[in-house]
Amino acid sequence: YITVHSGVTDEKMTVNGKTWPKNFGRTYTGYKTFRQAIQLSINTCAVKILAQVGVDYSMDMVKNFGITTVIDDTSEAQNDLNLAALGLGAMTEGVSPLEMALAYAVFPNGGVYNSGICYTKVTDSDGKVLLEGKSEEHRVLDEGVAFIMTDVLQSVVSDGIAGDAAISGEHVGGKTGTTDETWDIWFDGFTPKYAAALWIGTDNNVELNTTSASAASLWSTIMSQVKRAKGGEYRSRPDNVIVKNGEYYT
Repeated sequence: YITVHSGVTDEKMTVNGKTWPKNFGRTYTGYKTFRQAIQLSINTCAVKILAQVGVDYSMDMVKNFGITTVIDDTSEAQNDLNLAALGLGAMTEGVSPLEMALAYAVFPNGGVYNSGICYTKVTDSDGKVLLEGKSEEHRVLDEGVAFIMTDVLQSVVSDGIAGDAAISGEHVGGKTGTTDETWDIWFDGFTPKYAAALWIGTDNNVELNTTSASAASLWSTIMSQVKRAKGGEYRSRPDNVIVKNGEYYT
């Protein structure tokens, strides 16, 4: 059972005879809590936690979050039932920004996933409904867990490495992402009303001369201009969440 205050050590790891994974800064910083590990995007901690949780459980969760590109067939030469894919996002077929946005919306939405739709309603000139888009929903996380993860992801922006995603007067939550050789940079995040995912990269893996901080900054610039993304409040603390020594627990 892992809590936000659970400890995990950022240290050199050897997997299959190789030093792996490596952190973005190529350094190790010792003991961290779960919250700190996410705030600082520490790869070794992510892999260690996944190894404890297990790839099978993690795969089920990823699919429950609406990610359809994962490959869970172990008969395939390349599949995603491994630490690199599920721990660091190195998935065989990648993932789309749309599905990432829908997945991140689960956290501020109280743990409930809503499928994406292209439109809400299409009418003719007389107001008769011709087409109506309907989103389907299902629960992914316990409401208390979703509340805590929303708070953790907000702290990634307020106290972690994603400060460039901040929007004046708003409480932004989210997570950066950078692949090896900086072929891809991401920021996936949310405000109380909107979730959005931003990817910068190319189809033929060109090395970028920047980091995910640029993606976070661009995300902030765009979302700052979306009026409906501003204002509002996050859900209140559920009854099954307690506070002890300044930290949340279910």
